[in-house]
Amino acid sequence: MVRAKARRRTGGGIATGSAAAPFATRRSREGQPQSVTAALPGNDVHSLYEKGYGALSQNDYAGAEAAFSQLIDTYPKDPLAGNAQYWIGESYYHRGQYKNAADAFLKGYKKYKSGDKAPETLLRLGMSLAALGQKEAACSTFGELKTKFPKAPETVRDEAKAEQKKTRC
Repeated sequence: MVRAKARRRTGGGIATGSAAAPFATRRSREGQPQSVTAALPGNDVHSLYEKGYGALSQNDYAGAEAAFSQLIDTYPKDPLAGNAQYWIGESYYHRGQYKNAADAFLKGYKKYKSGDKAPETLLRLGMSLAALGQKEAACSTFGELKTKFPKAPETVRDEAKAEQKKTRC
């Protein structure tokens, strides 16, 4: 789920906020050229997030991973970085790459434990572990979700209960 604060909406679509801007080579104080990438339109945290989410919604998993990875690398402390890490895990999960998904979700949970996506990240980690046949680890993860996030969104709690039942925890 994408939180409202993570995306700006206008009408029925998502506003990217990237108006066409002339390309300019940025110069440091010493007059040396700097990276043009930072000067390009669409490389701010919100634009990268929108690019990644848009690519994911089009099943362009490589494009989504690239945008989300760039966001995390460029803005590691931004609140959207935790969400971006979650969506990287989702891209793997939807392709049935459960080992990569588990790795991505574990990384996201360890690094962004207090982020908006932490409960969902832990849920998907458990689901990935269950898909890998790691029942004990999956059940432990679902238990941690219940303990660490007792006030997680109801949909997350309900899905965790269903997954626990499915996994026979």
